[in-house]
Amino acid sequence: MKKEMLDENKKKKIAGRIKRVRKALKLKQKELAGRLEVSGATLCETEAGKYYPGCEFLMNIHRVFNVNLDFLLFGKGKMFSETEGWEKTFSGIEDLAWMDDEIRTFLYYFEHSSIVRHHIMIHFKTLMLRDKELIETELKEDNESKNEDKNEAG
Repeated sequence: MKKEMLDENKKKKIAGRIKRVRKALKLKQKELAGRLEVSGATLCETEAGKYYPGCEFLMNIHRVFNVNLDFLLFGKGKMFSETEGWEKTFSGIEDLAWMDDEIRTFLYYFEHSSIVRHHIMIHFKTLMLRDKELIETELKEDNESKNEDKNEAG
């Protein structure tokens, strides 16, 4: 029962932020729905907090309007991202420069294909279920290394 109430509260908060984004863009529900390629009813129900926005919706609102997904999902940061495009979204991508053409191809398909995004999300969820601790250890070590580099430079 408590978890259901928490989920409902989260849906309502996200719904409120979606509505704030729409109002900041000075769009009616029908206009925003059309630009995001969802039905008016879907947007209406999402803004009412009946369900969480889907991955496709989130990718489109980020891509089309440069909405900061941290703001939309968690209420953190500014409403709109300061950077544009997927290439700027992925920090550390320069480490993969040797795969430059493959990365550009991946980013293109990720941005333009809902099928690719869907399968990447499935793979990501599987990976996190299997190797979450290993991944989190790697991220922690990387952050510690970056902090050490900053301290040495400063």
